[in-house]
Amino acid sequence: LEDEGQLKIIVEDNGCGIPEEKILEMNDPEKMLLARCGTGMLYRKLESVYGNDFKYIVEKEDLGAKVMLILPLNRRHNEADIDSR
Repeated sequence: LEDEGQLKIIVEDNGCGIPEEKILEMNDPEKMLLARCGTGMLYRKLESVYGNDFKYIVEKEDLGAKVMLILPLNRRHNEADIDSR
């Protein structure tokens, strides 16, 4: 999505998939901010760096699952971001 100033990252597999109730939780920002492991930690880090300027989408495929991250390319870094890396 270069023309839109965004980076789109897609991670997908062909495993057994993710149960529907878990996908609903993984697409709920409030629940993801409370998560303490796995993709919840990733979501919390992205939120701390990008605020509301990113998208995190989990989908169930016929076989497997897909996670999409859409991040802004034009984000300006501040000193706090650099220090936390």
